[in-house]
Amino acid sequence: VSDGTWSALRMGVYAEGAPLLPGGVPVQPDRLAASGGVALPRLPADGGGSAVVEVRVWLAPDAPREAYLAGFPLDLDVVGETTAGERFSTEVEFS
Repeated sequence: VSDGTWSALRMGVYAEGAPLLPGGVPVQPDRLAASGGVALPRLPADGGGSAVVEVRVWLAPDAPREAYLAGFPLDLDVVGETTAGERFSTEVEFS
């Protein structure tokens, strides 16, 4: 993927439909990664809950023409911690 095409991407992260990024404004993937990611909402300690998390991807209004034809490989890492302090991670790759 060319630099111009990659920089044309905008990503937003939502939990239960509510934006998690400051101001709800989608950002470039590199900026999202550099910020350390997004804090997800806590789940109930009794294990009786779940959360729907969405990562929405757009192209910037001034995206180059080639961006509309490009495929974008995306890797998402989810890092969590249990109430007992155990850390875990899940990695998902999309293409």
